[in-house]
Amino acid sequence: MRRSTGVAISAFVWVTGSLTVWAGSNAMPTKSIYQAAGDGDMEQLNLHLAKGTNLNREDLRRYTPLKHAIEGHHVEAAKLMIEKGANVNTKDSDGMTPLIFAVINRDPNMAQMLLEKGADMKGRDTADNTALHHAARYGQMAIVEILVTKGADVNAKNKAGQNPLAIALQYQTNQPEMAALLRKHGAQEPATAGYGPYGDSEYGAGQATAQPGLPAPVQRIEIEIDPNQIMEQMKQFQGLAASLKTIDAKSENEQRAWIQQRTDNRTTLLSTVERQFNDELAWLKPLPVEEKAQKTIKAIDDLSAARKKRYATIATELRDQRRATLQESRNSMATNQGTTMGRGARGRSAATGAAGSTGGYSATGPYGNQNSRMPTRRATAADANEPPIDPDTQSQSQAWLNAKADDKTSLLQAVHELDLVELDALARVAEEEKAMKTNTAVLGLMMVRQQRIEKITVKWQEEDARQQKLQERYGTQQPGMQGGRGMRGGQQQQQGMRRPTR
Repeated sequence: MRRSTGVAISAFVWVTGSLTVWAGSNAMPTKSIYQAAGDGDMEQLNLHLAKGTNLNREDLRRYTPLKHAIEGHHVEAAKLMIEKGANVNTKDSDGMTPLIFAVINRDPNMAQMLLEKGADMKGRDTADNTALHHAARYGQMAIVEILVTKGADVNAKNKAGQNPLAIALQYQTNQPEMAALLRKHGAQEPATAGYGPYGDSEYGAGQATAQPGLPAPVQRIEIEIDPNQIMEQMKQFQGLAASLKTIDAKSENEQRAWIQQRTDNRTTLLSTVERQFNDELAWLKPLPVEEKAQKTIKAIDDLSAARKKRYATIATELRDQRRATLQESRNSMATNQGTTMGRGARGRSAATGAAGSTGGYSATGPYGNQNSRMPTRRATAADANEPPIDPDTQSQSQAWLNAKADDKTSLLQAVHELDLVELDALARVAEEEKAMKTNTAVLGLMMVRQQRIEKITVKWQEEDARQQKLQERYGTQQPGMQGGRGMRGGQQQQQGMRRPTR
């Protein structure tokens, strides 16, 4: 056996901006390409480039390295990978291009760089939304200005027939400046309103009226959340950002509950949503105590009590709705079974079904037709002495009762909007008392909540796209689903697994 005693040494150098990296020819990256891109680690990226790592390969989340860099807001890392062959116009399973993803991540600098490197402004996701649609949806005024200046089509329509102006009016983001800018560049006034960017029913202020079986219109709020400004404010208070990150990490259970689409989990979701909000209020309360802000302390206590009462009311109505649905389902099954029995048994079964009917409500599937409000418990004499239910509770209750297992977009919007309104009110009280640490903490809560909503929405889109692919591959009956969760057997074969497009 021949043993080599010499060491062959070769070296090479890359220069990326102000970063110079020396490495031996045998140097190996210690991070995956995805982690390196997500961390903006230029040294590790250069090692991957030297080894010829595929820059367009997707990970288990269907993210390319470029998408990881965009998610981490690392412009230089993204720029390097594009220059070395990363596809600037690749689409994921939702049809989202890197440019659209940068818009959703609220990163004007990234969007500007991508456009300079050849990103296609005309690229559309699976709902036919362009980057300009998304910029209008997320209130990204700076990105809208970049796009329209570069000639983006202000009248491009998505599958719901909406142009970016319709989206801006729908979500009331940065109004009236954004609408004025779009109109200045030729945006046509929308002929119809009341639909979200994915075709879901969502109502904007003054744009739609209540329809039977749908939540009543609510006034869209105009609360602008600037993450960069909030993060700068948080730097003034040592440890606040880290503490906020810890409480936000506890929201994983809530996010999972929102993402669940296979079964009706509204009762669990309700308790999970309220538990997270209570945890956040408990995290917040020591701050005004520290700052001796008595009005803010009282505002937190009052909010906690009001929400406890509201969610107890909603929980009762959900429980009553479920009971009524299950009873109607049993009655319907008894009636159907009676048709296969003898004449006498048929008569008895039909009579039982009629007697057990709940006001003519027709259930479809294990949770009934949730587009119609289910009957709740009967009023009693004691109810006459109860105070009337406040409008917020009525609106929230209707949203929860009407939500579907596989489409909770309107519910998420309703819950999130009221959460922001209530947190914004706390922030104003703290500001008036000059409790600036508390004020900043509340703004931080609003920021991380907004980021959560965006994550949940993206997960829904990814799941919808996955289901669509399965449906296209296997038809309406997907393999391994018969007799499983959701519709059973024959019901499933007839109705399939199709869900509404967002």
